[in-house]
Amino acid sequence: MRCLADEAAWQASQDYDASRGQPLAQFVRGRVLSAALKRYRQEWAYAYHCALATSSPLGPATDCECRSYVRDDVLNFALARLPSPDRWILEQLCALGRTEVDVGGELGISHQAVSKRKRHAIEVLRARVKEPED
Repeated sequence: MRCLADEAAWQASQDYDASRGQPLAQFVRGRVLSAALKRYRQEWAYAYHCALATSSPLGPATDCECRSYVRDDVLNFALARLPSPDRWILEQLCALGRTEVDVGGELGISHQAVSKRKRHAIEVLRARVKEPED
């Protein structure tokens, strides 16, 4: 876990952009916590997968629970592959609840342009996350 945290901190220091106004320590802390949570979810998804294959004293997990953890990991992977400006726009709009007008003002573009980039990023995410038909 320590190795994972060190790797996430190093990557965050490489990706850091001071012009965004976020302190470096806060940015690195967020990235480290995100990496740790991702690993935690991966471990639980693996444990649920194993519980489905064998009997466990805790009882087998339902297929739905296992798929939700895997789906979260797929979504996180797809988000990580988005260009950083699009990922930042989604973070501002979805996670922080800012308006398109505020984000557009900060980027120096219209709220319509922010909306268009948001829609495009969501379409890309949907395409990457879409599960194959059973």
